Amino acid sequence: MSADTILTFRNVNFGYGQNKVLDDVSFTVKRGEYVGIVGPNGGGKTTLFKLVLGILKPHSGEIKLFGKEPEETRYRVGYVPQYFNVDRQFPINVAALIEAGLLNHSGFLPISKKEAKEKIANVLKSVYLDGYQKRAVGELSGGELQRVLIARALVSDPEL
Repeated sequence: MSADTILTFRNVNFGYGQNKVLDDVSFTVKRGEYVGIVGPNGGGKTTLFKLVLGILKPHSGEIKLFGKEPEETRYRVGYVPQYFNVDRQFPINVAALIEAGLLNHSGFLPISKKEAKEKIANVLKSVYLDGYQKRAVGELSGGELQRVLIARALVSDPEL
């Protein structure tokens, strides 16, 4: 694998019970490439991303993310979940939810609180939610919550 390869799927198979979702999938993604994953509902797109992140394990085949097992390097990936279930009564604000995107693989904030606050403000501005830092997540509309989740995925300047 070359140094510019970010993601490799080699003969990956995965299914739920008897329902095979991915059948002998192989591809590579190199640094700087843009890749689109398209397909019908239920076609395996979300499953593929869960495999990329190491949330699911392939039944067979190999997945390498930045040359290592996905669980070891998934912190280098910006991911926006399709669904985000949050207890609307849970007392978390927008800044705290986005700050979770800055935690490194050890669960520590790798930058100062001041730098984190600046990054959060900048990323909120980029998703047109400037000034939302103290808003309770439970008070957001569905679209606002989706933009906050995009901000959380972008705040760490992910490589993928």
